[in-house]
Amino acid sequence: MRPYSSTYDALHARLLQAIDWVQRTGWSTREGDVALAMQVFDVWCAAPPQLAGTTDPSDHDALTEALHAVFTSRYGGKVACHLTTIFTLSLELHLRTRRPGNGGDPA
Repeated sequence: MRPYSSTYDALHARLLQAIDWVQRTGWSTREGDVALAMQVFDVWCAAPPQLAGTTDPSDHDALTEALHAVFTSRYGGKVACHLTTIFTLSLELHLRTRRPGNGGDPA
């Protein structure tokens, strides 16, 4: 059994739901949603180091919470959850590629 399997399974389920939503709806608001997520990400990156850009999971929680708040205020409920899942995972991958030693720019 994988460590944290319930967390992994829950994340996997949320991602599959988000992908299903994108396929069903065509995600017509994608361009604006990407711009909004990047604004949130830029603010998070500009925050003091104890609040952003470190490897502490609680710092990344602040980014997730900010994304969720923005998308909830715009769309509410399920759509906000799908967008939060998509952008949280996408931005996490982006951050990982920026870490020194991963072939990307240093964070």
